[in-house]
Amino acid sequence: MITRYSKHFKSQLLHLLSWGLVLSLSSCFKGVSISSHIIPKDAFFASRANVLRATYQVPEWRDLLKDELQIEFARDSTSTPMGFLGSGKAYVFGDIFKKEKNYLAFCVAIRSQKNLERYLRNTTTTPLEIYKYNNYKYILRNRNILAWSKNTLLIINGRQVENDEKLKEQFFRLVNQKSNESLYTTNANFRQSLQNDQDFALWLNINGIKDIDLFKKYIKNLDLSQNYLHFLANFDEGKISVKTEYFTSPSFYKSYQNLLSGKVNKELLQNAPLRNPMVLSAVGINPVGLRQFLKDIEWTEKAENMVKSITLTFDDFVEMIRGDMLLMWKDLKNEPRILTASDSVPPPVKKRESDLVIGMGIKNPVIYDSLISVLHKTGILEDRKDHQFFFGEIYVLRRGNLVYFTKNAQVKDDFLKEVKLANPALVNPSENTWFILHATETASDQTIQGKGLVKQIARKILNQDKIRLESATIHLTNMKAQDQDKDKDIDGETIVLLKDKTANSLLAMLEVLKEVIYQTKLRIDPNYVEKE
Repeated sequence: MITRYSKHFKSQLLHLLSWGLVLSLSSCFKGVSISSHIIPKDAFFASRANVLRATYQVPEWRDLLKDELQIEFARDSTSTPMGFLGSGKAYVFGDIFKKEKNYLAFCVAIRSQKNLERYLRNTTTTPLEIYKYNNYKYILRNRNILAWSKNTLLIINGRQVENDEKLKEQFFRLVNQKSNESLYTTNANFRQSLQNDQDFALWLNINGIKDIDLFKKYIKNLDLSQNYLHFLANFDEGKISVKTEYFTSPSFYKSYQNLLSGKVNKELLQNAPLRNPMVLSAVGINPVGLRQFLKDIEWTEKAENMVKSITLTFDDFVEMIRGDMLLMWKDLKNEPRILTASDSVPPPVKKRESDLVIGMGIKNPVIYDSLISVLHKTGILEDRKDHQFFFGEIYVLRRGNLVYFTKNAQVKDDFLKEVKLANPALVNPSENTWFILHATETASDQTIQGKGLVKQIARKILNQDKIRLESATIHLTNMKAQDQDKDKDIDGETIVLLKDKTANSLLAMLEVLKEVIYQTKLRIDPNYVEKE
C-alpha cells in the first residue's frame, strides 16, 4: 500500500518489523536465545516475532539498509547475515505517543561480532563511520542507529527526535539500563505474554494512553495502571488468527466487573431482519455498571440529556434496557444514472434508504410501553398495522422483548415476513461473548468516504491488493474471575480470511499496522510531521 505519506512512515514500524523478519529468517539455528532485558520498563509496547516458523518472502534486506541507513551494497553481493545471527526470536519495542520522545527499536541476539563487522565491510560500498560507546559499536545515519555488542544487534529509529544527539541519548539510556530494571524482570505480565508460542506476540501497557492529549480528559479518572493487552497471532497463507487477552488491575476489575459481565443475547441475533449482513456488530453490557463508567469519563450529563429527549430519566432507561444491542447493514449503494450525450446537466442522484438496523433487548416492558404511550401522545410516534413509525422516517419493529429500528422499507417488510439472520457461526457462540464484530468481502468493495480516523484507515487498507477480505470475525468473551491472586482477563479470538489463499498474511498485517499507527498519530498529534 503506497500513500503520499509512506516514504516518511515506512522508516518506522514496517521497516523495523521487516528488519526483524529479514534477520530472523536468515537464522536457522537455535543455540543462542536473545535477551529481552534491553527493553525498558516504561515502554508502551513490546513485541516478539518467532519467525523461524514462518516461510514467507520478506522485503530485500539490502534495500532496507539502503533506505534506513543510506548504506549501499555491491550489486553482485550475495552475502547473507546468517553467519552472525544467534536467534530467530526478534523484539520490537518503543513509544509512539510521546512526540519528540518517540522511538522504535529492534533487537536480536548475535553469536559473532566479528562476523557481523566482516559482513558490513565486505558487502557495502558506502564508507562506514563506526563509533564506540562502552561495549557497543554503532553507525549513526538518517536518525537511525545500528549498534552491536558481542551478543546483541540493536536498531533504533527516532525520526521525531530533535537531533542526532537526542537520539544518542536514547541509545545510551537503553544500553546502560541494568537488567534487573528491564521490562522483562520488573513486569510479570510481560513475561507471561512471551510464554505463548505464536508467530507474533504483542504486549501493550494500556496506562500509556494517558500520554495522549485527546483522551486525557476522558480517562483521567480511570485507574489503568496494571492494565495490559496481549495480541498473539499466527500467520498462515490466506489466514490470520489472533488471540486477544486483556488483563485488568484489581481496582479496575472491582469498578467495572458489572459493566462487562453482560452478554450478547442469542435471541437478539436470531431475529435480526437481515439474512446476510455485510457488517454486524453486537455488544452486551450490564446496565448496572453503566452509570459508574459514565461518571468516571464525565459523560453522565450528556447521557441524561440524551434520554431526557425521549421523556425518560436515566434511571428509567437503565432499568428498561437489557444491555445487549446490535448494529448491522448490508451493501446498498447509490446508483447514479450513466450520463449520455443528450444530458445538458447531470441528472440528480437518487439516494436509497439506509439499510442500517439497530436492535436492542428490553428488560422491563412496562417502562418501554409507558415510553411508547407518551411518544404516541406527543405525535412523534405513529401506530401502523403491524409496526410503528417514529419521527416520520424510522420504522420501529417489535417482537416480544426485542426492538429493531431502521429507515429502510424493504428491511421492514422483510422483518414482517420473518426474514432472519442466517449465519450459525455468529449466532451460536453469542451467549458466551460480550462483543461480536463480523464483516464479509462485501465490505471490502465499498467506496468509503469521509476523513474520520476509522474511515481513513479502512480506505487505505481496502484500496490495496495485499488484503482482499473474504470475511473477518471477532469474538470477545465475558470478563471472568480467576483465582483471587491472579489477574482478571477478557479473552477474544479473531479470524481474518483473505480471498487470495496464497497471500502473504504476515506482510499484509504489517501494512495494516503501519497505516493504523500513522493515521492515529496524525490525529492524536496535529503537529506530527516526520523529518527528512
